Order: sequence, then C-alpha cells, then structure tokens
Amino acid sequence: TTLETITWACGLLGATKRITVFGTVHAPLFHPLVAAKQMVTADWIGNGRFGLNIVAGWNEGEFEMFGVAQREHDERYAFAEEWLQVIKRAWSDTEPEDFAFDGRWFQLRNIRAKPKPVGGARPLIMNAGSSGAGQQFALRNCDAFFTATGASRSSLDGIAARVTEVKADARSHGKEI
Repeated sequence: TTLETITWACGLLGATKRITVFGTVHAPLFHPLVAAKQMVTADWIGNGRFGLNIVAGWNEGEFEMFGVAQREHDERYAFAEEWLQVIKRAWSDTEPEDFAFDGRWFQLRNIRAKPKPVGGARPLIMNAGSSGAGQQFALRNCDAFFTATGASRSSLDGIAARVTEVKADARSHGKEI
C-alpha cells in the first residue's frame, strides 16, 4: 500500500518551499525517458528541490504485478547504471538537440528532452544498495548513499566508522558523497 512517489513528490513540492523531496523509482519498471520527464516536472514544481532515490530491483511482488522479470542480482545494477546514463544525458545541457543512445538495454534515437532541470543542475540522486554491487553502483553514480549494516547500527562509533569508510570509497571514485 503506497502512493506513486513522483506524483506524491509533486504534491509535497507544490505545498512547501524549503524541503527536498525524494521520489523512489524502480528503474526496471519505468522507461528512462518517461522517468526523466516526470522527474524534471517534479523538479520544476519544486524549483530544484526534487531528488531521485533509484532502486535497481528489490520487491519481487511489485515486479510480478507488472509482469517484469527480475534480472540476476549484479545485472540489476548494470541495467540501472545504463538507465541512469540515459536520464543524465536527457537532463544535460551539453547534449545536441536530437541525440542517440546505444547501450546494452536501450537503443534510442532522436532523443529530445526539454525542459532541462531547474537552474542547470540535475536533481540529487540517492541509492541504498547494500550488496557489494549495490554499494559500488551508489558510489559511482549517486550523490548520496543511504547505508546501514548490523555492525554500524550497534554503536555510534560503528556508524561513524561506516560513514568514514563510505566517504573514502567515494573518493577512490573521484567524488564526494
């Protein structure tokens, strides 16, 4: 029992002035260009306060409901990475008017994506992958990584150590998270 998260985010963004609202999107269930357009709409409603929580695949019941088969675990993140590449290119100001995308899962032509996100900056992107593949996906592709482990939950020192570890891992990818 949940509301559709992009529509829900639009309602909250329209009713508030200062909060950032994240919509959760299961990448395999949404075409990336439709999702990019939905998220840009939310971003415009919120004047740049929309954020994406990307999910690579998790809830078996939701996938069954839509008739979509789950990919093998690590392949879910490879798919989500390509999905996110399409979206980031659609949001980019540096792409030509009509561009193409040739990937493993997406072969797209004459992509036109306007308007772009508010203020020339894309929405924040977050992920909560807990496996090795999920963590590496988040570190390569996201601005925020929602993480917790049994060890980190046991104490404040454990949490602090986990945060330090994640930040060091992100720096090895040349970014801050």
